[in-house]
Amino acid sequence: MHADVERFSFDQAKHFLRVIQQQGRVTLSADGNEQAAILLHHLQSLAEDAIGPYGVPSPAAGGATAFRIDLPASGQEAGFLRIGKGRFWVHGRPCENDTESLLYTAQPDLPGARPPDNGTYLAYLDVWERHMSAAEDDSIREVALGTPDTCSRTRLVWQVRLTSAVPPGHKLTTDDIAASWGEWEASLRSPARGLLAVRAARGTEPLEPCLADPAAGYRGLENQLYRMQIHRGAEGAGGPTFTWSRDNGSVVHPLLRLTGTTAVLRDPPLDRRTALTVGSLVEIVDDRSTLGGLPGTLARVTGVDDEGDDCTVVLSQGAGEDIGPDRHPLLRRWDHPDTDGGGDLPQRADDGALRLQAQDPAGWLTLEDGVQVRFQPPGAGAAYRTGDYWTFPARTATGDVTWPRDAAGHPVPSPPHGVDHVYAPLAVVTVTSGKATAVSDCRVKPVQLTLTPTLTAVGSRPWNHDLGVALRPPGADIAVGMMSVALPQGAVLRGMRVYGHKDKGNLFVNLRRQALAPNEGSELPLFTLQLANGDFDPTTPEVPAGDKFTVRNDKYRYYITAELDGAGTDQIVIVRLTGFQITYTAC
Repeated sequence: MHADVERFSFDQAKHFLRVIQQQGRVTLSADGNEQAAILLHHLQSLAEDAIGPYGVPSPAAGGATAFRIDLPASGQEAGFLRIGKGRFWVHGRPCENDTESLLYTAQPDLPGARPPDNGTYLAYLDVWERHMSAAEDDSIREVALGTPDTCSRTRLVWQVRLTSAVPPGHKLTTDDIAASWGEWEASLRSPARGLLAVRAARGTEPLEPCLADPAAGYRGLENQLYRMQIHRGAEGAGGPTFTWSRDNGSVVHPLLRLTGTTAVLRDPPLDRRTALTVGSLVEIVDDRSTLGGLPGTLARVTGVDDEGDDCTVVLSQGAGEDIGPDRHPLLRRWDHPDTDGGGDLPQRADDGALRLQAQDPAGWLTLEDGVQVRFQPPGAGAAYRTGDYWTFPARTATGDVTWPRDAAGHPVPSPPHGVDHVYAPLAVVTVTSGKATAVSDCRVKPVQLTLTPTLTAVGSRPWNHDLGVALRPPGADIAVGMMSVALPQGAVLRGMRVYGHKDKGNLFVNLRRQALAPNEGSELPLFTLQLANGDFDPTTPEVPAGDKFTVRNDKYRYYITAELDGAGTDQIVIVRLTGFQITYTAC
């Protein structure tokens, strides 16, 4: 996150429980931020332990429709899919959709979403944390203070996305997704995040003792929070690139509008330190690029006009389109100079950022004032994604940077500090002729209810049952048994399995429902299986979700029947019904 802070001090490995303020001591913003991070970590861990990697609330709390993917209503086919209103938990994070039947193409956090080509897709949730300042949301700012801002925020972003990619050895079915979601989720992430190492190295140039400690590695005159950020990811042409800032990328200038190469600032600069000057490097950022995970256009400032009513900045290049205030455009300042490196200095790339590869054989790149970084070489073992970032403090008191070191004192290569994405499955969607034609819900892992058959006789048709063995006495041409089934309210039935053994006759097992009110209609079979002779273990095909298969204990009772006929009447027929298994999803 691009906050103006001195450092990020939360470390999960420390297992700190809370921050304690002490009297007469200096309190830093990092202390309060760490307390919030500790509490958030505990709450998210608790929710994930209780709910699992993903889940919805009970039906009474809206879980039956929360983020349920449905076909669009008549006349809304251009919207492709509907997303149900409600709350969905993903790795302890509460995703909330406040819009009833939100269309896929109208997602507020996924501008430009379009229907895919024909095929079968997994619809899934992509969830991540976005930093928000008054530059992105002006309501954060206290207007009584005038131009200055105060605290910033983070916002949980959720996006319903589609993919047709299938992990090796898996199938794009609801059962496979439910059984192996961990492998599916791993496939959505980068296979191996690229690593970064940081150090402060003693330079060889002569130093002025009155300006910096000659023995120092970091020779800057101010304390800084450096930020290394991947600009163009590995998927971009030309390979990954990066930018860096000595202020965590927190110096931003919100725009009223961007027309061609002319940017009109919303607010005048606060001071000379943050003001843009000719030669400043800026990135053109807006909601669309941030939410889409896209790199913004990098440009140099070629002119500044702050004499009139508007403060206007002229850029070396524009964003390729005009951007209005509805997309919250801003200019983010980066700090690397407009020079092409050589030796241990970074080389400029074609997008205005810097190349990760170093000409120095050891791989170290020198940024400034003794600060050096080394990226893991991009390739099969290291993938970089646009927006990946690392932060590290540099302190004048120690003449060093703060970075993990091993026992020998060498900097430890570390994965990105963010942005972290978590995922959850929603549905399998079939697209035909550019339209969604079938949806299979997979928001909740199916529950398999296994029952020991305890059938009782129905009417005058004897069916004696004891310890899983059903006996049809001689002389009876048919035998029928029944047992009640307790199912959770709101559960969606998926299928039925029956296993056991019989020698002869026609055996049918049914899961049925019957209305409680006398005038609500006759009984209705939901699932039916005909069992073969010998050992049997069949399962009904999975059925699509619908009102018929949604459990309504307030309106119906549910029970299983077993019917045997065609076995003759001259001998005892033994049927071993070992187990019934009903599969359902429950909120």
